Amino acid sequence: MSVSARDRLLAELRTHALVIGEVVLTSGATVSDLLNGVGAFHIRYPSHGRHAEGDLSRQVLALIDKGKVVAMYPISSGKPSTPTVLGSFHVYLKTPGYLPDGMYYSSFFTGGYAIHGFNPAPDYPASHGCMRVPIVDAISIYRWLNVGDGVDVYYEH
Repeated sequence: MSVSARDRLLAELRTHALVIGEVVLTSGATVSDLLNGVGAFHIRYPSHGRHAEGDLSRQVLALIDKGKVVAMYPISSGKPSTPTVLGSFHVYLKTPGYLPDGMYYSSFFTGGYAIHGFNPAPDYPASHGCMRVPIVDAISIYRWLNVGDGVDVYYEH
């Protein structure tokens, strides 16, 4: 399994509360439950149109269009000393390539907070407040998001 496919699978499993770190748990859910949408990603803001939702409880980023999840990615949000800002924002600046601090293909949504690639992007809060994604996912997220698209950041639980 490629790194990107592995990360996407872990992001999907996180939405079903089946992953702690990289240990997959069964937690009583069956494959048929998952296929029937039990534990599926809950879109909190379906009326926001084309937007991204960062669920910090599960450390996942969902790209949403017309009320449907079109892609999900694992993230590493802000650590306790530098938490990720919560709320509804809009992408106001996109910067391709690497920035001097190692941020890769950045989509800024408020102040210095961005969705961007970074190495490492562990599956727990470790950033300085941004939503880090694995380097292999950064360009596809960057290309999908447009200046003006919404970014909603919250804790589901």
